[in-house]
Amino acid sequence: MKYSLSKNIFLSSKQSSQNCQIFTNDKTGIFMICDGRGEQEQGAVASQLAVDFISKALSSNRKLFEAFIEDSSDQKRHEITELIEDVIFKTSYQISKKVSKDSARRKMGSSLSLMLVLGKHALVANISDSGIFLT
Repeated sequence: MKYSLSKNIFLSSKQSSQNCQIFTNDKTGIFMICDGRGEQEQGAVASQLAVDFISKALSSNRKLFEAFIEDSSDQKRHEITELIEDVIFKTSYQISKKVSKDSARRKMGSSLSLMLVLGKHALVANISDSGIFLT
């Protein structure tokens, strides 16, 4: 499979390109970009938390993905879609927990662009102003 990832980042004087985390794994078919927001290192913390949590949660479901590659029925697609939604909600909760423990991080967050490539299928999730473009 051929792919390329890029990040177009328009930075204000207070932002850092370190807020953007890219994760790719050909074996699991997980491709994502998380672009953090927040002051100083907060955006980098949020985007790294998102990448770590999502990649671990999705990678642990390899058997479900393999079953979908063999039988891409609507039922299996629905199971994977629910899994992705659940992982995103849990990731948001993990970031919120981190924020609630430290009021200085109250503006911390991250966008997410996720593509899960399973055989000849791609499932996409997009949160906030990031995007995935297929060319």
